[in-house]
Amino acid sequence: MSMDQSVVSSLKLLSGLLTDLHQPWWLIGPAAVGVLGGEPGKFTRLEVVMSPGDGRRISEAHDMPLVPGPATPLKRARKSLTLPLGGLNAVLMVQVEQHVGGRWVAVNPKSRVATDLGDGRQVFTPNPAELAAILRLSGRASDIARAESLERLG
Repeated sequence: MSMDQSVVSSLKLLSGLLTDLHQPWWLIGPAAVGVLGGEPGKFTRLEVVMSPGDGRRISEAHDMPLVPGPATPLKRARKSLTLPLGGLNAVLMVQVEQHVGGRWVAVNPKSRVATDLGDGRQVFTPNPAELAAILRLSGRASDIARAESLERLG
């Protein structure tokens, strides 16, 4: 993993925030591409998929409501919470869905790769092939380029 130190610092803060969750969570999007050794391109946020129960726990702990999440014609989060973590915002998303074949399909990664950030901190991502597939479904040119960078890793 070769990432800017400010991004690593934000990832460590994210890891600390999510340490006590009850269900698995995954970093997705550009930061996850960078963690896995791909080419993330420019990004301004950390995107996390988590369970509804854990989303509620974090919402209550920070006294911030879960609100309708970010949405595009091909991807949406039913609920989300955005928290500043260092130089980046963390978008904690619940019930993420992608529009595939005329219907909305849940994004529930099956694989879970742990990456050590140092200082006893870890982040979890889908494996490179699964993350590439998730990124391709967004249809965005930037996400397709990120997916291709993961596929080149072999």
